[in-house]
Order: sequence, then structure tokens, then C-alpha cells
Amino acid sequence: MMMRTRKKEDPLRNSGGSGSLRHSWNTSHSPDDGSPDLNHKTCLGSRRRMSLRSSFYQPKSSSILPSNPDLEEITQLQFSFDDDDLCGRTHELAVLQHALEASSRCRNSEKHVILCGGSSGVGKTALVAAAIRRSQCIRVEGKFDFSQQHTPYSGITQACRGLCDYYLAARPSAQQIQDLREALGSSACVLAQLLPSLLALLEMPEQAMISNNNKNAMRLEEAPHRFRFAIGQFLWTIGRWENPPIICLDDLQWCDEESFKLLEMLLLQQDVYDTTTVTRSNDNNNNHHHSGGLVVVGCYRDNTDNTTDSQANSLKHWIRVLEDAAAATNGDAMTLTQLSLANLSVDAVNEMLAQVLSMEATESTTTTCMTTLEFAKVVHHKTAGNPFFVIEFLKGLSEQELLTFHLGLMKWTWNLEEIVFNTKATDNVIDLMQKKMESLPSAMFEILPLAAQLGSTFLARHLSAVVKAFQLAARPNKNNKNTQKEQQQQVSPDEWLKACVDEGFITRLENDKYCWVHDKVQEAARALVPRDRLDALQFRVGEILLQNLTPTEITENILVVANLLRKGLAYRSDIQEWKCVEIAKLLLEAGRIAMNSASFVQAAEYLQAGIHFLPPEHWTTRYELSLELYTSAAEAEYCTGGSDNMQEHCMAVVTQEDRPMSERFRAYNVLISYVWSTNDMKRAAKMALHVLSELGCKLPKRAKVLHILAGIVHMNGATKKFGPDAVLCHENMTDLQKIQAMALLDKLATITYMLRSDYLPLAILKSFQWSIKHGMSEYSPSAFSLVALIFMSKLKDFERSRTYANYAVSLAESKPEYEVALSRTLFITHHFVLHASLPYQTCMKKFVQGHTSGLATGDVENACFNALLYLDLSFLVGRNLNSLNVDWQVYTEQMRSFSQFQQRNAAVHKWQVAQCLMGQTEDPLVLKGGVFDIDDFNTEVMGASVVTSCYYALIHLAYFMCDDVNGAERVLELHRMYQEEDLNPGSSVDDAYRGHSGVLCYSAFRKTKKIKYLLRAKKCHKHIQVASRKGNPNYPHIEKLLDAEYAALVGRKSPAKKCYQDAIALAARLGLVHEQAMVNERFARYISDRGEHSESQYHMGCAINLYREWGATAKVDQLQNFAVGTATKSAIV
Repeated sequence: MMMRTRKKEDPLRNSGGSGSLRHSWNTSHSPDDGSPDLNHKTCLGSRRRMSLRSSFYQPKSSSILPSNPDLEEITQLQFSFDDDDLCGRTHELAVLQHALEASSRCRNSEKHVILCGGSSGVGKTALVAAAIRRSQCIRVEGKFDFSQQHTPYSGITQACRGLCDYYLAARPSAQQIQDLREALGSSACVLAQLLPSLLALLEMPEQAMISNNNKNAMRLEEAPHRFRFAIGQFLWTIGRWENPPIICLDDLQWCDEESFKLLEMLLLQQDVYDTTTVTRSNDNNNNHHHSGGLVVVGCYRDNTDNTTDSQANSLKHWIRVLEDAAAATNGDAMTLTQLSLANLSVDAVNEMLAQVLSMEATESTTTTCMTTLEFAKVVHHKTAGNPFFVIEFLKGLSEQELLTFHLGLMKWTWNLEEIVFNTKATDNVIDLMQKKMESLPSAMFEILPLAAQLGSTFLARHLSAVVKAFQLAARPNKNNKNTQKEQQQQVSPDEWLKACVDEGFITRLENDKYCWVHDKVQEAARALVPRDRLDALQFRVGEILLQNLTPTEITENILVVANLLRKGLAYRSDIQEWKCVEIAKLLLEAGRIAMNSASFVQAAEYLQAGIHFLPPEHWTTRYELSLELYTSAAEAEYCTGGSDNMQEHCMAVVTQEDRPMSERFRAYNVLISYVWSTNDMKRAAKMALHVLSELGCKLPKRAKVLHILAGIVHMNGATKKFGPDAVLCHENMTDLQKIQAMALLDKLATITYMLRSDYLPLAILKSFQWSIKHGMSEYSPSAFSLVALIFMSKLKDFERSRTYANYAVSLAESKPEYEVALSRTLFITHHFVLHASLPYQTCMKKFVQGHTSGLATGDVENACFNALLYLDLSFLVGRNLNSLNVDWQVYTEQMRSFSQFQQRNAAVHKWQVAQCLMGQTEDPLVLKGGVFDIDDFNTEVMGASVVTSCYYALIHLAYFMCDDVNGAERVLELHRMYQEEDLNPGSSVDDAYRGHSGVLCYSAFRKTKKIKYLLRAKKCHKHIQVASRKGNPNYPHIEKLLDAEYAALVGRKSPAKKCYQDAIALAARLGLVHEQAMVNERFARYISDRGEHSESQYHMGCAINLYREWGATAKVDQLQNFAVGTATKSAIV
């Protein structure tokens, strides 16, 4: 496509010049056809003026400028627009206002989403802006830029920066700041890299930003969850301060995949990340814990201009997910309002013309409409009613003098025949805008594509730096008359900005900040440069910014600059070495920021580009930079699944054998994690032992009983010297090499646990010994908790196990830097040790704390384990099944979203038990329903822990449904499948399993007289008796129930009745509604068999009422049939 000529030649267009950028660029490239969107900063924005002819940028000596002052004033006659009177959008505006009014009243955790779609130029953003202005709500904006569509979270980050800036100016109260600081915790440092003003809002020093990259790199898998948690806590906490702010996100069609995931989490999975979910379930008066509401308004194009198939599919999928969620909750948790804007009708265009031409000021509305109707029909035909096209079409008519202001009549005039003959339909806004841009003088025209590379918004001083550098490069020969002439014709950036504002290309936001009036205008400016020269131009712009921006400005715009500099890979050989090094450093920093925000794909691209910019022999001349780039790139590739690139980068590091292992540790750490993920755990363990040896932490080549015993003896000696104060006051481990060894020992302990290897106790003991010898680290709490487990399960020293479990918890809670270990520590200590001495309700609170801490630090694996145990104990303490059913829905979805399928598979078993008890299945005696089907359960595929969980669930179901013989068979089958020590010995759920198993087996023996049931029942009975003697406070009622069952079995009627009554009283004292109901039921059945029908009827009635309170509808139905039979027998007697 050749450049179009104009009717009137600009005298500056023929200035020529060998250095002119204009002659070096070709405008043949044009993006896909499309028309621009309309926003409140353009034709329908706040009362705007559109110049009839703008001559600002003409030289003062030009003959084109009028010399008559009156004529000069007339040439500035302008069209006027009113943003509060959107023509043809009355209905849509009313719908939007209604939705916004509803959202302004949202409370607690309600979510409101408003989506406005339509083709480019129909006025989506203008409509939203007008509605929000009328609602007078707090509004922040974020825009997904076409040129920055690969920058992670760009639109959301802009909106969050706006919130920070707003509240910095609003000055929140000290309590609000404290609430936000507590909600974010250590995650504030993660967010501060993307939101620089956050630290000022939190009143935190900049030193808080300093973090140990090596330490963070050891927990790569936790980064995405930690970042999303931080964003969620930030928005939800601010949403509680007052009416929730409205977050306006424009151009969602260019939203990146990570942003869609984050938005889905914010809108649909708040309970997944919300740390108050668990406490809400049990405390209806805990309103102050509720997270704030969230209102998101999004605009998007429903056509596919410049949008990849992947982006279009992501947007469609996201909208579909929102629709399903809104339908599923019936609008209770989230409301979704959708609008689709079409082009304007002829009548709307007619109304728009009347407003634009200000004709209502002198004529009645009816007369005006009649006056402009024929004109409107022509305009509608030429523009298809697209508002942006209408405006640009009118501007074109004015410039061609087909639409003029008559001085005698003092109104606008036009000739329809000339308009029809001399114009054509506007179908491509890129062509239209380029033609308009070509009307600028050459010196101004050349700046347009430079400004287009700076993004949808840019600062004048950034543009000034770029323009001056290009202008300087365009005049290398000071003696050349042509270049001297060009230098005289060059305009300053300020002059260019004013001219472009007058022309309607850009608009001024505030002070030094400008934005393109529409992305299509920016796109047209960018298209002035052919594709084959665009990379070179973008790289040069990035180069200039790198050289001219301050360090603070570089930090604030680092991803924009990095994206520009990446375009220079093809010109690497032509760039000076020192400059390549500076570019590599910036790309490394951009990669780190992307990794901290969990955008690993983008991080890998930045880091890979940084590697390519390294100079030859870089391992010798730039070792530290090379090490950091290759190691970080390996970590990023590992997180994206790019195994080939990851292994290549790792090998480049580990083969630097002349360097110490501490410098190569991160690469080895990635390799070990990768090998582990391929299920080659023996090789992973071997690599870990090799690295530990190089780090000075040597373990025996073969784990023997003698080594383990020696380690235990050494541990016993060390523990006698330690008390609580000594643990908390012990010095910190500061040697990086030893911290790395502790990290690897922690990983080795997990690997050897899965391998059932004898190295497990050796890894635990070595971690403990190093903590005592070299100081405490973030891995020490886990080491202490595992030592407590050894005391409990292997040495049977219950007192010391509890002591060291408490040490572990105190240590994890004592320092912020140990927070990363808190979730795992609470899980191990309270699941395997402290449950034996603490009430379940206390353990549940600790599991809630572990769940919260895991989410905050990104340790979702242990967070989900804590959630699983919270659910298990909630069932065992008899929480109302209807309330608990909601928690199961929330947390199993959480586990699914985190890909923690082991925990989810274990959770659904008891959930299905609850649904059977609630009567939500066809047969309540069969573990089969909406969340789990026993027929599809494959014990060979599932891990041992999941299989055990399934059998526990089967036994619990048989226990509560009195399916005694079948339940007893399940007990024996589980015992045959696994040895006694494999059944989670000493775990928090083990005692309940054994208690229920004993009751089932006693009852099964009474019915069948099979000795196998009696033997198993006695073993379970003895286990519960031992646990009670050692201080377990959770099962005195079970012990009494087993005593009653045994007394009934041997025919001791009076002791049996006494034990049943004691069991009922103990269950009531503990608040265990379901156990109280079960003992009443067992007692009623026992005395009914002995002819005491009246008393049996009473206890059965108590059982029915208690089961009803618990929510076990199916059980109530079962017992009512029994009660009818008992009542009949009682009447007969």
C-alpha cells in the first residue's frame, strides 16, 4: 500500500534530507482490519472540543496561517461532545447503573462482575466511564496493552498501583494500615516489586524489599500460590475498608493467561485463598473476619482483531466459567451482568450529529432532528453507525471543507451531494488514521511510531529522551545544508504532544503523563514502520530508555524496557560488549520479577534472552552474571515443564567443577527436583547424597541399624541439654552452604519416606544435629517435629515426643523467617504427636493456622494436608453435617485447583460418608454417590494412604449405619492388606478408626460367634485403653462403649448398662452429638433384645433427636422404623 497523497500539499513535506526517518520507513504494513474502541477520553469523553482545522504545528511564518485575528479565532471553531449524554445508549446506561448500584451495596465476600463486549469503536469504555461517574464510586483502571500483551498481570498491576496511589492520598487510618500489613505478612515484599508505592502505603522501609534469592529459589513450586494469595489478600482487605473499589479492566481480549487465572481465583475461589474460611464455618459472629467484596468491570472486543486463537479461547473460557459460577450460586456469591454493544442506529447517529454540531442551541429538538436526518443517513451509510468512525468521518469532512461553519448564518452547513460524491465508506480505521497522520508535517510524523513503542500510556520525559536521541542520530553531518534545514524544522517533544492532543491522537492524563486516545490510534502509529524494521526500532527505543531513565524509573518500567530490548537479539553481533552486559543484567532483573509474580513462561523468555546477550567467554569474564542467568533460567524452565532447556542450563552450571558446590547448588537442586518428578526417586536420593557430601554433610553410604542407633544416642544426649529457652534463643544459621545442606536434608527426608528407605531417620537426625551444632534455620522446625515423631513411633517416649513437638511449634512461630516451615510443622506435630494429649478442638485450631500459613507462604501441599485433617476432625467431633458439607465443597475444590490430588482423594471418602448419612444417596449403606463411587476405586492405582483413608471411611459408615458384620470384614481386610505400623500409627484419626473397629467387631462376634472378630475387637479395645491411660482426652466415651459391648458380650447386664450410661454422659460432656447418639442407639438395641422395650424406646428417641441435630437424615429414617417396632412390642407387653 503506497502512501496516500493529499489535496493540499504541506510545504514541509518536501523538505527531504538524507537523515530523515520518514524516508527510511515504509507504511506498506497494516495490521488486520478493524475499528477502534471508543473511550471516555475521545469523542464521547468529558466535554471535548474537536478542532475544525488545527494549524498549531505550522511555522509562524507559513502563509497557511491566517493573518486576521478574527479569522484565526473562527478557524478554531470546534465540535462539542458531552460525556453525560451518550446517544443511543439510554437502555445500556440504565442497566450498567443498576448493576453498579447493586455492587456498591455488596457486603462480606460478594463479587460483582460487569462485562461489556462489542466490536471496536462502539463506545464500551465510554459507556462504563459514564455509568461509574454517575455512581460516584472509587474507581481504578487497568488496561491490557496490545504491545505489552505478554507482560504478566499488566492490567491488574496498573489497577493495584492505582489503589495504592489513591489510598496514599486518602491517608487510611492506622488500624487499616495495620490490618493490611497483617493480611499480607511477608508477602508484602513479593507485591512491592510490582507495586512500588505499596511499601509507602504500609509505612515499611525499602530495606524490607531485600530478599535472599538463593533461599527463594529453593521453594520454586510455592511462588505462584504465594503471589496469588498476596494479590487476593491485598484486594480483599482493602475491600473491607469502605465500599469496594471498582476495578475497570480494559481490552480483556489481550489479557494474558496468568491474569485470567488470577481473576478466576479472585472472583470464584476466594474461599480457596481466604484465610478466614474455616473460622467462618464455626463462628457466625465473626463478621469482622469477612473479606471485602470485589467489583470488576471489564471491556473486551468480541471480534478477533489482532487477537490470537489462544487469547480468544481464554477469554471465552473465562466468561463461560463466570456464567456457570453465577448460575450455580444463583447470584448469591457472585453476580454477572453482561452487555453487548452494537453500532448506532440512524436515529442515534442523527441525535449524535445534533449534539456534535451544537444545533440544539438555536433550534428546537424536533427541527434539529429533521435538519440533520438526511445528513445522518449519509453518515450512517458511510460509517455503519460506528461512533468512532462517525467522529473521524466528520473530522475528515471538516478538513476537506465539506462541512463548514457559515459565518453569516452562524451555524454548520454541508452539501450532501458533494459529500456522497467525494467520500467513500470508512471500513478500515488503520488506513483512516494513517491517512490523517500523513497530514502532519514530516518532523512530527516521524515521532508517531516512536511514541507508539512506549505503550498505551507514557511519560513526556520518556518520550523526550527517545525523540532527542533519534533527532540527534538523524543529523550526523553538521556541514550538510539539508541536515541543517532539517534541524531547523525539527519540533520539540512538547510541541509534538500539544499538536497530537489538538489533533485527537493522544490525550493528557495528568502532569507529565499522556495516553493514546485509543489502541487503534496507537496501532496505526506503530504500523507506520514495516515489520522487518520494527524489531530494530523497538530495540533502539529500549536502548535509549535504558541509558536515560533513572534507576527508579527503570524499576517501575522494567518489563516494558525488557520487552523492547529483547527485540535486539538479531543484532547481538553489532552491539558493544559493555552494552550487552548491561542489557543482560536488566533482563536478569526482569526475569526475577516475573518469577516472583509466578509468570515462569515470561521469566524463561527474559532469562533466555539475557543468556544470548552474554559476551563470548562469559564464564571467565562474567562468571557471576552467567551463573545467575543460567541458574534462574533453569529454575524458570523447570516450572514451565521445559525439561530440555532446563537440563541444558543445569548442565552448563554443574559442569563448572572448579567452582564450589554452594554456587552450583541451585542447579543441582533443580535437577534433583526434576528427577524426583519423573518418579526416579532412587536416582534423586543418590544425587542428593552426592551434593550433601560436597557441602560437607556426609551420611553413611549404606544406612545400617548401627548408624541409626548411634544417631539416636547422640540425639538423646543433645536433647537432655536443651530446654524451651535454649531452643528459642539458639543462634541462627548464617552459613549459606549449611543452609543449603539443611534444605537438601529436608528434601531427602521426604524422598526416603516415599522410598521407605532406612536413610529417613538418618536424614532427620542429621538435620537435628546440624540445627543444634550450627544454628537454627527455616528447616529446623521440621527437623524438630520429625525428631518428635521418632520419639513417639520408634522409642515410645511419649513425654519427650510432646516436648520436642512443642519446641518445633514454638520455633516455627518465633521468627518471621521461619514462617515457611509453620504449615508443615503444625501438620506433623498435631497429626502424629500432640493430638494424643490435646482435645481435638484445639488441634483443629492449629490445623486452621497451618492452612492459613501454608497459603500465605505458597506451601499449598501442607496447607491442603492441614485442611484435610481439619475436615477429618470436624467429622469426628460431630459438627453439623450440612455445615460441614459446605466446607468439603470449598476445600476439595481448593485441593483440585492446587493439583493436590492425594489430599482430595482422601477427603472425598468421609465426604461421601456424610452424604450417605444425610440421605443424599440411593443406598446409605454403600459408599457410592455424587462425590465418590466405591465401584470405581482401584486400590492398585491409589497410594497406600488413600487406600487406608477409603477403608477408614467404609468402617465409619458401617459403624454409624450399624452394618456390623460388613464393617468388621472391612476391618479385617484392611488389617490383612497392611501391617499394623502402616496404618498411620499414632495419627490423629487412628484412634477413632480403632475405636469404631472394636465396636463393630464385638457386635459382629455376638452375631456370628466367629473368633476372628473377637480377637480383633480385643486388640482395638486394648489400644484405646492404653491411649486413655496415657492422657488422650478424646476417647473416654469410646473406651466406656467398648467396655459396655464387652460386658454385654459376656452376659454382665448391670456393668453393661452402667458403662453405656457412662459413655452417654462422657460423649455429652465432650459435645460429641453423633457419638452420644450412637451410644444411645447401641444401648437401646441392647436393652430391647432383653425385653426392656419402654426404656429402649426412650433411648432410641434420644438417638433419633441427636442424629437429627447432627444432620444424619438417612440414619433418622432408619431408626424411626426400629422405633416403631419397639413401640409396638412395648404396647403388646
